[in-house]
Amino acid sequence: MSARPQPQILWLTNLPAPYRFPIWARMAECFDLKVAFLLAEKNWRNWTVPERKSWKHEHLSLRSKNIKDIDLIPSIRGAKKLLEDIDLLVLGGWESPFYIRTLLLAKRRKIPVIEFYESTQDSHRFKNIIIRKIRSSILSQADFIVTAGSASTKAVEAMGIAPEKIVTLFNPVDVSWFHLFARNHRTPVTSGHRYIYAGQLIERKNVATILRSFAAIGNDDDTLTIAGDGPLAQDLKILAASLGIAESVTFAGYRSQEELAKLYAASNTLILASTNEVWGLVVNEALASGLHVIVSDKCGVAEFVRDMDGAFICKTDQQSLQEKMQASSRQWDGHIEEPEILKYTPEKFADEIIGLLEELLRSLSNPDLIWFTNIPTPYRIPTWKILHTRIKLHLIFLAKTEPGRDWNLESLLKGFSHSFMKVRARYPVSLAPIYFNFAKPIREIRKFRAKTIYIDGWESPAFFISALYAKRQRMNLIYGYRSTQDSHRFKNIIIRKIRSSILSQADFIVTAGSASTKAVEAMGIAPEKIVTLFNPVDVSWFHLFARNHRTPVTSGHRYIYAGQLIERKNVATILRSFAAIGNDDDTLTIAGDGPLAQDLKILAASLGIAESVTFAGYRSQEELAKLYAASNTLILASTNEVWGLVVNEALASGLHVIVSDKCGVAEFVRDMDGAFICKTDQQSLQEKMQASSRQWDGHIEEPEILKYTPEKFAEKITFLL
Repeated sequence: MSARPQPQILWLTNLPAPYRFPIWARMAECFDLKVAFLLAEKNWRNWTVPERKSWKHEHLSLRSKNIKDIDLIPSIRGAKKLLEDIDLLVLGGWESPFYIRTLLLAKRRKIPVIEFYESTQDSHRFKNIIIRKIRSSILSQADFIVTAGSASTKAVEAMGIAPEKIVTLFNPVDVSWFHLFARNHRTPVTSGHRYIYAGQLIERKNVATILRSFAAIGNDDDTLTIAGDGPLAQDLKILAASLGIAESVTFAGYRSQEELAKLYAASNTLILASTNEVWGLVVNEALASGLHVIVSDKCGVAEFVRDMDGAFICKTDQQSLQEKMQASSRQWDGHIEEPEILKYTPEKFADEIIGLLEELLRSLSNPDLIWFTNIPTPYRIPTWKILHTRIKLHLIFLAKTEPGRDWNLESLLKGFSHSFMKVRARYPVSLAPIYFNFAKPIREIRKFRAKTIYIDGWESPAFFISALYAKRQRMNLIYGYRSTQDSHRFKNIIIRKIRSSILSQADFIVTAGSASTKAVEAMGIAPEKIVTLFNPVDVSWFHLFARNHRTPVTSGHRYIYAGQLIERKNVATILRSFAAIGNDDDTLTIAGDGPLAQDLKILAASLGIAESVTFAGYRSQEELAKLYAASNTLILASTNEVWGLVVNEALASGLHVIVSDKCGVAEFVRDMDGAFICKTDQQSLQEKMQASSRQWDGHIEEPEILKYTPEKFAEKITFLL
């Protein structure tokens, strides 16, 4: 098979923020990444895309207006085209109509969405109740919301977003680069403490309070550098002069990353006293450079760095700021050589995002195969595990269990993308469940743009109507069909015609052995549509387990039956046959439970074999495997059996098997060493039991059934996709 192309990821954001570049570079190693910027190449931030990069990009150049460092972008044109052939969408905002339009389109197209949200409850720009409801409604559409720190997470939780949708990360910068640069550009130690502010000169940055605090506590040799520009630049210079600190304050203007890093290397303490700040990446940069940082509690980054060495959290008023500036100066003992912030790299952030993307693509995106069946069964788990490693697989179950199927597989299903429909079964035919509700599975199938659906059953409307819907959605349709002509549940001519019509819709029908194939051919299905396989169990596991748990050889032959105690299993005939031919030392174990349990115990007593027959009750897989390891011959004498997986298990365990010709598995194992095919009557069964006992020469060391593994079955299914 040819390798699948890399998933196509679209990251939609306003501007090419430099701190995102390392993240996008790392993501581009794993995905086909395109970053689309809403604004034009020439922008008020002066941010540009690097010349050498591994990710694709596009400037949408949407009409916008910047008001108080908020970009208002009313346009919604172009979202449809942008989403063509996209597997997953990452949104860097929610406020603009373009983000909302793109999000809703993506959900309509079943494209998974990750939303970035960095605001805290203090830094929310829009606080009235209508906007709050709109914001909550928009964010609830995302499959995951990535927040920047615990304060941001609390803000999202307050909107009523389910906690399992929230992934708490951090806001990364290239901390390693700042750390190394600072080490290589440190200036000689001077007297006085060197404070620095870096950012825009706008109202919410609260720079005037920084100036007033510095004027109040600064010593003669202390300095303050203001790195940045903005509409308040001239007013702040006038304020500095009026406070008598003009000679101690340097207004350095806008600085590039390298120029700013040089200023960090020459400083001791960064101050960010904003009254409203979504994060504050200069704090990451300064800590990485070995500085102290003074951060107001209105900054998103404050909670993140609170317990780090060199971090001082203040209020936004002058008194609080002065106290923290003095504390930083007193505690200064040189640059911090190994700041904790170095753990929070863009690479670590990118790896978290990559893991999230992979999880989404695996569980929510377009699977290669939907496997649709009634309930989860233990013998299918190994096959699903193999498929899961090779393709994108999603499992849909109509229900968790059925009567007589006492399996709890929740823990085994944790690694799979799966969903339960909670559809109730009806029982118009004894012990043959029919599921009429097709609306629920169709709604579930509609969530995915799967290439292929495998439907493990046909009788229920939930199956065949869902199959018609899948065909209409241009999915490849594969039916799993295990019945033989003898084991057909529904045999009247009308049902035969309906069954033939339903199965003829399939692109492929996977049958379980030649007898099952003959049954499908008899319906008039084209031979090229039929793929003859088998019903797999984890034969390698049973084989190894039996080898490791064999019991010492005893006199007498040890027969075993495993299955439900119901009429069609013909267990009464097994008991009568054993009573007729069993020697004194022979034993028979009945492993299973069901409505006939008590009647069968009474029958055993009446036949005088109660001491030789053990009713072991229901057994787990491992418990049953131990019984196989202690036995010689399995008997399955059913009058009607679609397959009979216990035969696979027993053969893999090295046992003989006696199988009635009414079992689907009979034709499959007929020519295998240790297999005896009988009729369902007592005389035929007795003969085969005696033949098995006479021919017993120890457990079969290399049973042929070992060739028929879940891996081989999964490989054939994968080939059909």
